[in-house]
Amino acid sequence: MSNIPLTLACGAYDRTEPLRDGRIRIDGVNLSYIAIESPPEIFSRMIRGKEFDVAEMSMATYFTSVASGDFPFIALPIFPCRFFRHGNIFINKRSGITCAKDLEGKKVGTLGYGQSAACWIRGILAEEYGVDLEKIRWFEGGLETAWQGDASQHAHMAHVKTERAPASASLSDMLASGELDAFAGARRPSCYGRAEDVTLLFKNFRDVERDYYKRTGIFPIMHNIVIRRDLIQRYPWLATSLFKAFEDAKAASNRDMRFTGTMKYSLPWQFDEIDELDELFGGDAYPYGMKDNRHVIETFCRYLLEQGLIKNEINVDEHFIVPISE
Repeated sequence: MSNIPLTLACGAYDRTEPLRDGRIRIDGVNLSYIAIESPPEIFSRMIRGKEFDVAEMSMATYFTSVASGDFPFIALPIFPCRFFRHGNIFINKRSGITCAKDLEGKKVGTLGYGQSAACWIRGILAEEYGVDLEKIRWFEGGLETAWQGDASQHAHMAHVKTERAPASASLSDMLASGELDAFAGARRPSCYGRAEDVTLLFKNFRDVERDYYKRTGIFPIMHNIVIRRDLIQRYPWLATSLFKAFEDAKAASNRDMRFTGTMKYSLPWQFDEIDELDELFGGDAYPYGMKDNRHVIETFCRYLLEQGLIKNEINVDEHFIVPISE
């Protein structure tokens, strides 16, 4: 049997680079790796145009989509993008916010209420710090540009209340001026480090995030990998081939990173960081498969339900193809 052509759209991650440069092959596949820096572009092109066979996908988009009806893609337990989010909550010091609970009654900007990053942040604020999310005024808009359409990619439930930021200003500018008390999202606003009143809610966020991981075992997943359902039905062996190749690519990247003859990355303390990786994460901060990630995925789905982004509980096993090699 000859190899099948396959297009994969994914970020340019070190852990997937061996797939892009061809060092790691996918059994039975001739791969075209399309590296796209902007995740929303990948999601949009996959959902609207079905431009790729396999693609990186927002986990919030995935679960809200499968929960709301037919979705032509199914997920593989491959998670190329994870991110601690305590360090992504920014405040204006003039707002009087000194702790997470002080966010209640305040105006908080977000790129999109339904983003994976925003969902994780809200879940952590509620579960870890007792923040009543319904007491916050949420404003959706553009981070560095004025609002340019529906900032949210998700159909909100009736009780999810968000407001639209003015069309004349960006969320970053509103935070700097004090029109917003805080911002929580996937990116750092440009006003941070430039506007003297803008600072982090958790100034020692690395310590907070380490403690969070030690207590919960959660390194929040942002994105998974999806494949066209019709393709996996035609070639059921693809799930195992893809999973194995992603695992092999990550292993190759880890070997490259650990070569001490020189530094692969522009990080002066790279090898000290690797020592921390080994101590905190057992050498692998990006585990794939359901076994090592079930708790993280189920926590995220619970947050989606609690925040009104889905109507019913999700059985995660129904929405992942578990490869034979796991």
